[in-house]
Amino acid sequence: MSIIWLRFMSVMITTKRFGPFLRMIYLMMGEVVNFFLIFLLLGICCGAIFTALFSEYNPNFVDYNTSIRTLFSAALASFDLAAFTKYLAFGGILLGAYLLMANVMLLNLLIALLSNVYS
Repeated sequence: MSIIWLRFMSVMITTKRFGPFLRMIYLMMGEVVNFFLIFLLLGICCGAIFTALFSEYNPNFVDYNTSIRTLFSAALASFDLAAFTKYLAFGGILLGAYLLMANVMLLNLLIALLSNVYS
C-alpha cells in the first residue's frame, strides 16, 4: 500500500498545481524532525538535571525515566509545584525556566522554521 502511495506522490509532485505544495510539505517535515531532535535533547538534559537535584525530595523525579515523563507532561501543561516538598522556590524556578525554554522559545523556533520554508 505504501508503494502505491509513493508512486502516486511521485506523479503528483510533477503537476503544476500540487507540485509546489508537496515540496513545501516535504521540506516542512524535515524542519519538524529537526525541531523534535532539539526538543528531545532539551528534555534529556533537563531530565538529568532534575533527577540529580530532586531525586530524594520529589517523587516525580525519582529516576531518570520518571523525570523525562514528568518534564514531558509539564511541557503539555500538566505539572504540580506542590510536589516540590523541599526547595519549593528553587524547583519552581527551574521548572519555570524549563517550561519557558520548551514551550515559548522552541515553539517560536518551530514557527520561524516553518515560515522560512513557506516563503
